[in-house]
Amino acid sequence: MVDICRHEEHASQVRKEKKKKREPQWPASQVPSPLLVYKMIVLQTVMDVETYLELFKDGCPDSLRPMMCPHCQEQLMLHRHGHYERTVYFLDNQFLIVVYRFKCPKCNHTDGLLPSFVGKNQQAAWDIQETVLREQAAGASLADVAENLDDVPGGPYTEKTLWRWVSRWGRELPQWIPAAWAFLLKRIPHAKIRAGAKKPWQEWEWLFDAWDQMQAKAPEPQVENLLHWLYRQAHSVAAAVG
Repeated sequence: MVDICRHEEHASQVRKEKKKKREPQWPASQVPSPLLVYKMIVLQTVMDVETYLELFKDGCPDSLRPMMCPHCQEQLMLHRHGHYERTVYFLDNQFLIVVYRFKCPKCNHTDGLLPSFVGKNQQAAWDIQETVLREQAAGASLADVAENLDDVPGGPYTEKTLWRWVSRWGRELPQWIPAAWAFLLKRIPHAKIRAGAKKPWQEWEWLFDAWDQMQAKAPEPQVENLLHWLYRQAHSVAAAVG
C-alpha cells in the first residue's frame, strides 16, 4: 500500500513538472507577424535561392555585409559571428542554406543576415504561402488547399498551419495596399480590370491579378513574388524608420 502511494505521488510530481515546462500556446491573433518582426537583418538584394547559395558559398560577400545594427540603429560594420544552417522548402524543391550571423560591437546584439525569400523562424518559402493565399482567394477551402499541397516539399501541411498563414497575412495586408498599388500601377498604368462574373471579390485576388500582369510584361523572368516583395518592403521601411 505504501509503495502504491509513493508511486502515485511520484506520478503526480512528474505531471506537475511537465506542466511547468510546457510552453504557452499563443492565440493566432498574438502570433508575431513576419512583417512586424523588425529586429532582424533582411537582405534587400532580390535573389533566388540558387543565386543565394552561389554568392554565400564561401561566406558573406563584403558588398552584402550589414552596415547597421537593427537594435541600436548605429551605422557601423557588424562583426562576423558564426553561422547556422536551415532547410527551406519551395514549391518544387528544398535547399539547405547557410545563414551568417553578425554581432554589433556597440550593443553586442547578434542577428542572422536572412535572405528575403523566407521569413524568420520559418521553413516554408513565400511561394508556398502565396499559393495558399491565391487558392483561398479564388474560393478553395483550406482543406482542399492542404490536400493540393500534400506532395509539396515540407508537407503535408495542416489546415491549422494554412489558416495561420492566411490570418497573419490578412492582418497585414491593409497597411500595405497603398504601397502595393502604387508600385504596380507605376509599372502597368494600363492594367486590365476584370469585370462581370470574372471580377475579383477579394483584395488579394485583385493584387495577384495585377502582379501577374506586371510579371507578364517584364522583359525578363522575375524571381520575386508578391509576398516576397511585401516582406522585403516591410523590412526596408523598418530599417529606414529605425
